[in-house]
Parts: sequence; structure tokens; C-alpha cells
Amino acid sequence: MSNDQVFFQLYLAGKALPDEIHDFIDKWRSLYSNVEDSEIVPLHDFLGLTLDEYEVWIHDENALKSFATARETNKSLRLVLKERYQSPTLAARAEDSRKLAALHEWLVSEHGK
Repeated sequence: MSNDQVFFQLYLAGKALPDEIHDFIDKWRSLYSNVEDSEIVPLHDFLGLTLDEYEVWIHDENALKSFATARETNKSLRLVLKERYQSPTLAARAEDSRKLAALHEWLVSEHGK
């Protein structure tokens, strides 16, 4: 797969919507359904995400903007996520509170406090 077809590159260029990531996941599944493990491209690489980004995305599918911010500003993903989830308007919503708790657990388990 060429670089111009990687989901996250298309997303950054405004050529793919966030929900289209599921189409890329389906394509990955079909490409690698009958392939030996040693030949499988990891899903996060196929999508153009780092492993950390992919793990965060599993908890919060709305985190793509945070990944873009981290890359564009050269800030760590952890710092960008911390800034995002400390937002009073975001933290006030119940669904986002659950996401915040899951991401906090991930950050602590993967990167310490």
C-alpha cells in the first residue's frame, strides 16, 4: 500500500473522514485474512498510526484530532491528551468522563504518572 493511501495521511490532508477508518480496517482484514503471521502488516501501521495512537483510538475514536495536534505542534501525545481531557466542557459529559477514565488508566499503565 503506498503512503498516499494510508488512512491517517488522507485524514490529515482532508481527504478522509474519521469514520472512514473502519473501511481501512475492513480492507486490512480482507488483505491479511489468509496470510501467515510473519507477513502481516500491523493494523496501526496500515492505518498510519503509532502504536500509542492506535491504543488511544481504541478507547476514544474521536482522538484523531489530538493525534494531528500532537504531530503538527511537535508535542507529546500524552501532553496533548492531558490538555484535551482537562477541558472543563469535555470532562463534564458522562460519556467523555468514561473515556477520560479509560485513557487515564492507559496513560498510567503505559507511561507512568
